[in-house]
Amino acid sequence: MKLKNNVESLLDSLAKSKFRGSFHLNKKMKEYVQEKGWDKIRSDAYDTLNYFKEQGIDIKIISGDNPVTVSKIASRAGISDIRSVDMSQVSDEEIP
Repeated sequence: MKLKNNVESLLDSLAKSKFRGSFHLNKKMKEYVQEKGWDKIRSDAYDTLNYFKEQGIDIKIISGDNPVTVSKIASRAGISDIRSVDMSQVSDEEIP
């Protein structure tokens, strides 16, 4: 039920977006997203990430996905203080 509420909240947010304001899913599409389209976080991820945090280890995520999407999934996994960087927007000179 929690997943269903999260998906509904996400769809409500999309509906309020100027860019996505005209985007609507019918009932069948919503059911598909709720069943198949939501990124799954492994059950042991929370404990693993918490262990790293307790050890003082900084967590870095490297992904080819959209930085906003990755940030949202990281937040759902329990990672706080998220700072995302879209490396396609960083020049060679800015890379340390």
